[in-house]
Amino acid sequence: MKYQKGKRILEPLDSSIEQMLIDAGWEPIKENATIPKVETVDYDEMTKAEIMDLLKEKGIKFSDRDNKSKLIELLK
Repeated sequence: MKYQKGKRILEPLDSSIEQMLIDAGWEPIKENATIPKVETVDYDEMTKAEIMDLLKEKGIKFSDRDNKSKLIELLK
């Protein structure tokens, strides 16, 4: 059985830890439930301006002088 907590999903190899997962707040996922796909973003493929827009949307402060790699680190 699979368990979900937020966006994370686990499928324990040993059924003896299932109760520990439930106690820790993990929810069991029904067998025929559809699991939403999580979209991944490749920041290296984005322009510096696009990354700056993402930072603004998230309310993360940065300097216009920061290079692209510094801006990517701020997103992580």
